[in-house]
Amino acid sequence: MNTTCEQIVKRIILIALAGLSFASSAMAQEFQSSKLKWSMWGISSGDGLRVATGTDGAVVVSRKDSPWTGRVLDGEPLLIATAIANGRDIFVAGSTGGFVNGKALILRSRDAGKSFETSISGTGATIYELKFHNRTFGHASGVDGTLLRTTDGGNSWQRIATGTKSKLWALHFFNREFGLVGGGDTPWQNDDKSSGLIRRTIDGGKTWQTVHAGQNRISDFSFVDDRVGYAGGVGGTLLKTEDGGKTWTHLPKTPLGAIVNAVAFETPACGLIVGSGGTAYATQDGGQTWPTAVKVTNGSFLEDLHPATGGGYWVAAGDGTVGRIKLAC
Repeated sequence: MNTTCEQIVKRIILIALAGLSFASSAMAQEFQSSKLKWSMWGISSGDGLRVATGTDGAVVVSRKDSPWTGRVLDGEPLLIATAIANGRDIFVAGSTGGFVNGKALILRSRDAGKSFETSISGTGATIYELKFHNRTFGHASGVDGTLLRTTDGGNSWQRIATGTKSKLWALHFFNREFGLVGGGDTPWQNDDKSSGLIRRTIDGGKTWQTVHAGQNRISDFSFVDDRVGYAGGVGGTLLKTEDGGKTWTHLPKTPLGAIVNAVAFETPACGLIVGSGGTAYATQDGGQTWPTAVKVTNGSFLEDLHPATGGGYWVAAGDGTVGRIKLAC
């Protein structure tokens, strides 16, 4: 179902780039930010286009260094995740209802956010993560073990059984056959207990193997190559694999005591984490220590990271901050 821009846009707000810059150590060279009106949950970029999503149906888009243009979509859905396919098509995902009890919603824009069309609605539960591996092939994951796959650029989605009812916050696919999902449950979201898991498939989701089970929910994956990767989660958890996710080892607890929401490693040694407390931390020794701290917000959680064109990472925060952190690895 196609929906014109005039139908879905309730209001348009231009947010000028604040241009705030904070000096830090040689590791994290610079942080530049803008302050938006909404709580932001997801951020993505590609080929000079960047997009962030959040509460109240907010979608904000910017091209290169232009101001962010914010739109509130009709119905004000909760938009938790976003992805850009092949540098052009914008996808946003979340829920038509609540954070836990809603129905899956994925929207697509073919014109840099000027208009959106429904890619999927009401099939499955709330979507927490959305990733495209090329223009046609992508995945979305969320509540009740939901994993959806598209092979035609979002025209249709197929549900893949994952063998779990846990909330799936993280996913990473190396190709059409080989991938990982991660997640778990947390008491503050009305779950009975705290748990964390990582499941792995090598046949496109026909079968799965649990490769990690613990007490802390997994929130995000970051892989340097097809063997070395990291996973972050609740309790400041950081895990590492050196065999493509077959086995995982615990690294020292990170400074993000409550939760690591997003992880980004450029090399096996150099990486960045964000989550609770409003501060981003950088490592140069593969997560053994985190000597560099960059304050992004005054305590509001940092929700997402995404590689920025030209280097560094875009970060989105619960207080509406969106910014770019540049690393010197």
